[in-house]
Amino acid sequence: MDVAQRPVWKLWEELQRRHKNVQVVGDANMFERLPLAQASRRIFLRYACVMGKEKWNFPGGPRQLQLFEDLARKSIDFEEIIVSQDLCDQ
Repeated sequence: MDVAQRPVWKLWEELQRRHKNVQVVGDANMFERLPLAQASRRIFLRYACVMGKEKWNFPGGPRQLQLFEDLARKSIDFEEIIVSQDLCDQ
């Protein structure tokens, strides 16, 4: 397990203990097909080292940010969890 996977795994385990259905989305294109409004809890896991407020600095990041903003965030609220820069530096 690498430094990027560890926070996702921890969040997954926590959510799975308290919720019957858990879905992890790693591609903003999926927001076109998912019934997000029906979810009882929506969490956005932000990696501080590559996912700034206005720029996502990874291959395909600008497009993913645009899709996330256009398809999900404008109409649905997300609880945000930030993976700190310290974790990104490991």
